[in-house]
Amino acid sequence: MRYEDGMLLGEVIKRLEEIENKAAVLPLGFARPHSYRGYYECLAFEPARTVMVANLLASAKEAVGKTYEGWKGGEFKMDLDTECFWAFVGDTGVPLTASLLYVLTHDAL
Repeated sequence: MRYEDGMLLGEVIKRLEEIENKAAVLPLGFARPHSYRGYYECLAFEPARTVMVANLLASAKEAVGKTYEGWKGGEFKMDLDTECFWAFVGDTGVPLTASLLYVLTHDAL
């Protein structure tokens, strides 16, 4: 289910796999997948500085099939159809849209 037009996890992985230069270091990216504070069944990635494209891809792939605890309890298993957000752990953030992912990875394109 899409709440705020964030990309689905499978879409994020596909876009990152399409980047040829996986060793490119980005000034701003993401890491640490977790249950999103806004919608627990959604996935969030914590903003991170100085990250390789390969690390973004590894973070995204790591979340597939993984179960995370929601902020008020419950367990939520992420899959390729899980909507993604860009937010610090415990905070609400913004949807991880195609436009945002493009801006984050532009230096590697």
